[in-house]
Amino acid sequence: MESKSRFYANLSHELRTPLMLILNPLERLLSAQDFSPSNRKLVETIHQAGLSLEKIIRQILDIEKLDSGLIQAQYEAVNASSYFKQLLGQFDSLIDANKIQCQWEVQIPEDEYWMMDKEKIRQILHNLLSNALKFVDKEVKVQVGEEGNEYLIRVQDDGPGISSEEPSKIFDRYYQLDQNLKGLGLGLGICKELVEILGGEMGLVSRAGYGSVFRVKIPYERIQKPSVLQADIHTARILIVEDNVRVREYLEEILGEQYRVYSVPNVVEATTFLTEVDLVITDLMMQGEDGLALVQKIKSNPETQSIPVVMLTARGEDEIKLTALRIGVDDYLVMPFKEEELKVRINNLLFNYNQRQKLAQEPSADQSWLKEFEMYVSEHYADSTLSVPVLCDRFSMSESTLLRNLKRLTGLSPQQYILEVRLKKAYALLESQAYVSVQQVAVKCGYKDAKSFSRAFKLRYGILPSALL
Repeated sequence: MESKSRFYANLSHELRTPLMLILNPLERLLSAQDFSPSNRKLVETIHQAGLSLEKIIRQILDIEKLDSGLIQAQYEAVNASSYFKQLLGQFDSLIDANKIQCQWEVQIPEDEYWMMDKEKIRQILHNLLSNALKFVDKEVKVQVGEEGNEYLIRVQDDGPGISSEEPSKIFDRYYQLDQNLKGLGLGLGICKELVEILGGEMGLVSRAGYGSVFRVKIPYERIQKPSVLQADIHTARILIVEDNVRVREYLEEILGEQYRVYSVPNVVEATTFLTEVDLVITDLMMQGEDGLALVQKIKSNPETQSIPVVMLTARGEDEIKLTALRIGVDDYLVMPFKEEELKVRINNLLFNYNQRQKLAQEPSADQSWLKEFEMYVSEHYADSTLSVPVLCDRFSMSESTLLRNLKRLTGLSPQQYILEVRLKKAYALLESQAYVSVQQVAVKCGYKDAKSFSRAFKLRYGILPSALL
C-alpha cells in the first residue's frame, strides 16, 4: 500500500508540473491581442486539449485519494451568491463549444457569507455539467438556492433520460450508460463521494424520454462578512525555492513585474536569503531537504518566524496539506494554478505580514492593554460564560470600542479571539492525550456540548477532534 501511495504521489508531481508549464503560458498567450484568428484558434485548441488532460489526471488521482481516505473537507469564508455566479460563468465556454442553451439561476442573497469547500463544490458542479452535456438535446438548467439548513444544486437536462433499471448503477465507478461515449466513467462516482465528504446527499430523478434531474443537498454554516484586505506590496521581496528550472523561471517571469524576486534551487541556498525577504514560495518535493524542512527552519527561528510561506506543489493530498499547515505554512496551492489566484493569495499574505510588522511598533500603552487582555482570556477561556459583554464589563469599554481596539491590534473581533484561544488550547489538550473523550475536552475549553465544539474545531483545523484521540 505504501509503495502504491508513493507511486501516485510521484505520478502527481511528474504530470502536474509539466501540465502547468503548458497551460499557464497558453493562458498568457490567449490574453494577448496580436493573434490572427487562425492562430488564436490553434492556441485555443491546444489549451482545451490541455484542460481535458488536466481533468483526466485529476480524476485518476482523486480515485486514489478517495480510496486512501485522504480527502477531507477544507472550509473557508465565501460570498455564496458571488461565488456560484462566478463559478457558473466559468462554464460558458464549455456550453458555447457544445452549441446548446444553458439557463442558470442563483437564488441566494447577495450579502450572505457561508463556510464552504470551494474546490470540492467546483468539482461537483463540473462533473454534473459534464455529464449533462453528454446527453443533452438542446438545453441544460442549473439552479442553486437554499433549502432549510442546506443549499441545493439542481442540474436538469432534456436528454433521453434513464430507464428504471439504470439509476441504481449510475453512481458506480466506471459505469457508463452509453459505451460509445468517451470518458472513464468516473465523474458521477467521484461526484457522489465528494458530496458525502461534505455531509450532503445526491440523488437522481429520471425517466426514459423525459431527461434527467440531479439534486445535490449540502449543509452549510452562515457567517458574518470577513474584513476586506488591501495593501501596497509593490516593494515586497519574494524568495522562490524550486529545483525545477522551468518552473522557477516561469514564477520569476509572472511575479517579477510586481515584486522583487530572488530564486534558488534548494533549501541550503534559501537559508542565506531568509532574513532579507518578506515572503517565501517553496516547492514540497526537492533534491536534498524538502519544503517541509525549509518551513521548519523558517518558523523555528525568531528572526524569520513571522515571514509568510506559500507552498506551491503538485502534491494535492489533504494529509500532506494538513501536515504543512500544522508546521506553519501560511498558504498551500496545488499545480496547475491560476496566475491571478497566486497573486491574490500573495497580496493577502503580504498585507497581513505588514500589519504584524506595524503592530510590533505600536505604542507601549496599546501593548500593555493587549497583554492584559490576552492574559485575562487565557485565564478564563474554560468558562462557558466568557463572552463579549463580559469582556466589555471587565475592561470598561463599549462593544464598539472593544471591537475597534482588538481589531486594530490583532485583526480579530473579540468573539473570533475567544474562539481562536479555545481551539488552540483544545488542540494542545487533544495532542497531549490527557483526555479520553471529545466531550471532556469541549467542557475544558468552554463549550457546553461536543457537537458545537467538533463543528468549530473542524472548520478551524480541517479535521474532527476525535482524529487526535
